[in-house]
Amino acid sequence: MRNRTFQSSDINQMVSLFYETVHSVNARDYAIEQLNAWALKDEMDAKVINWKDSLARNITFIGEINDEIVGFGDVTRNGYLDRLFTHENFQGQGIATALINKLETEARKIGLTKMELRQASQQNHSWNATSIR
Repeated sequence: MRNRTFQSSDINQMVSLFYETVHSVNARDYAIEQLNAWALKDEMDAKVINWKDSLARNITFIGEINDEIVGFGDVTRNGYLDRLFTHENFQGQGIATALINKLETEARKIGLTKMELRQASQQNHSWNATSIR
Protein backbone atom coordinates (compact mmCIF):
# COMPACT_ATOMS: atom_id res chain seq x y z
CA MET A 1 0.00 0.00 0.00
CA ARG A 2 1.15 3.52 -0.77
CA ASN A 3 0.29 6.44 1.53
CA ARG A 4 -0.07 9.86 -0.02
CA THR A 5 -1.55 13.21 0.84
CA PHE A 6 -5.13 14.17 0.04
CA GLN A 7 -5.90 15.85 -3.29
CA SER A 8 -9.23 17.56 -3.92
CA SER A 9 -9.82 15.23 -6.87
CA ASP A 10 -10.04 12.32 -4.36
CA ILE A 11 -13.18 13.57 -2.67
CA ASN A 12 -15.87 11.73 -4.64
CA GLN A 13 -14.12 8.39 -4.26
CA MET A 14 -13.56 9.02 -0.54
CA VAL A 15 -17.21 9.86 0.15
CA SER A 16 -18.28 6.80 -1.82
CA LEU A 17 -15.83 4.62 0.16
CA PHE A 18 -17.23 6.06 3.41
CA TYR A 19 -20.83 5.38 2.42
CA GLU A 20 -20.19 1.86 1.13
CA THR A 21 -18.06 0.93 4.15
CA VAL A 22 -20.64 2.13 6.66
CA HIS A 23 -23.47 0.33 4.88
CA SER A 24 -21.56 -2.93 4.40
CA VAL A 25 -19.04 -3.41 7.21
CA ASN A 26 -21.17 -1.81 9.92
CA ALA A 27 -24.45 -3.40 8.76
CA ARG A 28 -23.83 -6.44 10.95
CA ASP A 29 -23.79 -4.29 14.10
CA TYR A 30 -26.23 -1.46 13.44
CA ALA A 31 -29.85 -1.14 12.35
CA ILE A 32 -30.54 0.47 8.96
CA GLU A 33 -31.91 3.56 10.74
CA GLN A 34 -28.59 4.00 12.54
CA LEU A 35 -26.61 3.47 9.34
CA ASN A 36 -28.74 6.04 7.53
CA ALA A 37 -28.29 8.54 10.36
CA TRP A 38 -24.54 8.07 9.99
CA ALA A 39 -24.33 7.86 6.19
CA LEU A 40 -27.49 8.87 4.35
CA LYS A 41 -27.15 8.50 0.58
CA ASP A 42 -29.19 11.67 -0.01
CA GLU A 43 -26.51 13.64 1.87
CA MET A 44 -23.54 12.45 -0.18
CA ASP A 45 -23.41 15.59 -2.34
CA ALA A 46 -23.37 17.80 0.76
CA LYS A 47 -20.65 15.61 2.27
CA VAL A 48 -18.51 16.09 -0.84
CA ILE A 49 -18.65 19.87 -0.34
CA ASN A 50 -18.19 19.84 3.45
CA TRP A 51 -15.52 17.19 3.54
CA LYS A 52 -13.45 18.72 0.75
CA ASP A 53 -12.81 21.81 2.86
CA SER A 54 -12.11 20.01 6.15
CA LEU A 55 -9.93 17.33 4.55
CA ALA A 56 -7.85 20.08 2.92
CA ARG A 57 -7.43 21.88 6.29
CA ASN A 58 -6.58 18.72 8.23
CA ILE A 59 -3.62 16.39 7.99
CA THR A 60 -5.13 13.87 5.57
CA PHE A 61 -3.67 10.72 4.07
CA ILE A 62 -4.96 8.31 1.48
CA GLY A 63 -4.04 4.63 1.28
CA GLU A 64 -3.81 3.32 -2.28
CA ILE A 65 -3.29 -0.07 -3.85
CA ASN A 66 -2.92 -0.16 -7.64
CA ASP A 67 -4.20 3.44 -7.88
CA GLU A 68 -7.40 2.55 -5.97
CA ILE A 69 -8.21 4.36 -2.73
CA VAL A 70 -8.50 1.63 -0.11
CA GLY A 71 -8.56 3.81 2.98
CA PHE A 72 -8.19 7.31 4.33
CA GLY A 73 -7.81 9.15 7.58
CA ASP A 74 -7.40 12.67 8.85
CA VAL A 75 -6.49 14.49 12.03
CA THR A 76 -7.19 18.13 12.84
CA ARG A 77 -4.36 20.50 13.65
CA ASN A 78 -5.53 20.25 17.29
CA GLY A 79 -5.05 16.48 17.34
CA TYR A 80 -8.59 15.16 16.86
CA LEU A 81 -8.72 12.04 14.70
CA ASP A 82 -11.74 12.98 12.62
CA ARG A 83 -12.14 10.15 10.11
CA LEU A 84 -10.60 6.74 9.53
CA PHE A 85 -12.16 4.37 7.01
CA THR A 86 -10.99 1.29 5.16
CA HIS A 87 -12.66 -0.05 2.01
CA GLU A 88 -14.95 -3.01 2.71
CA ASN A 89 -12.82 -5.34 0.54
CA PHE A 90 -9.58 -4.43 2.33
CA GLN A 91 -10.59 -4.86 5.98
CA GLY A 92 -8.10 -6.57 8.30
CA GLN A 93 -5.05 -5.93 6.11
CA GLY A 94 -3.36 -3.28 8.25
CA ILE A 95 -4.48 -0.32 6.18
CA ALA A 96 -5.99 1.63 9.08
CA THR A 97 -2.91 0.88 11.21
CA ALA A 98 -0.61 2.18 8.48
CA LEU A 99 -2.72 5.32 8.10
CA ILE A 100 -2.73 5.93 11.88
CA ASN A 101 1.05 5.52 11.98
CA LYS A 102 1.45 8.05 9.15
CA LEU A 103 -0.97 10.50 10.80
CA GLU A 104 0.89 10.18 14.11
CA THR A 105 4.23 10.87 12.41
CA GLU A 106 2.87 13.98 10.70
CA ALA A 107 1.13 15.15 13.89
CA ARG A 108 4.44 14.96 15.76
CA LYS A 109 6.04 17.13 13.06
CA ILE A 110 3.64 19.98 13.89
CA GLY A 111 4.24 19.60 17.61
CA LEU A 112 1.29 17.46 18.67
CA THR A 113 2.01 15.02 21.48
CA LYS A 114 -1.27 13.11 21.39
CA MET A 115 -4.27 12.49 19.20
CA GLU A 116 -7.80 12.05 20.46
CA LEU A 117 -10.56 10.03 18.92
CA ARG A 118 -14.12 9.03 19.53
CA GLN A 119 -14.64 5.37 19.13
CA ALA A 120 -17.96 3.67 18.59
CA SER A 121 -18.37 0.50 20.57
CA GLN A 122 -20.08 -2.03 18.36
CA GLN A 123 -21.37 -3.94 21.36
CA ASN A 124 -23.36 -1.14 23.00
CA HIS A 125 -23.28 1.61 20.34
CA SER A 126 -21.88 4.14 22.80
CA TRP A 127 -19.07 6.62 22.24
CA ASN A 128 -16.00 7.23 24.30
CA ALA A 129 -12.92 9.41 23.93
CA THR A 130 -9.50 7.83 23.86
CA SER A 131 -6.03 9.32 23.67
CA ILE A 132 -3.40 7.57 21.61
CA ARG A 133 0.32 8.19 21.30
